[in-house]
Amino acid sequence: MAIETKNLVIYGAQRQTDTEDGGGQYNGVIIQDGQSNNLFDDVSELDRTMGNVSMRKIFPAVNTSDTDKLMGGIAFIAKNPSDNAVSASLFSTADWTDKRSSAQNRVENYLAKGG
Repeated sequence: MAIETKNLVIYGAQRQTDTEDGGGQYNGVIIQDGQSNNLFDDVSELDRTMGNVSMRKIFPAVNTSDTDKLMGGIAFIAKNPSDNAVSASLFSTADWTDKRSSAQNRVENYLAKGG
């Protein structure tokens, strides 16, 4: 049986929050596609004025009952947010259990000059 679009899912992490311990391990709960605010909160007026960085850890997966292989799978952001005050980025920390503080450190060091 072929892998279909309906078999491509995103699972959440233990804590879907912007607190320092946000993230964590895979929680087994599928984040439903097409639902508003199922991953991120609404952008508040304070966030719009002062700025804010929200991060969520996700686990993309193939959910099938057979052993078909997905070859050459990638994840990308296909459409920018419709709100011009919002931008999105996708990256991997290559760690199954890390927390928001580790991801934040990775983002903050992205443009740090090296030796």
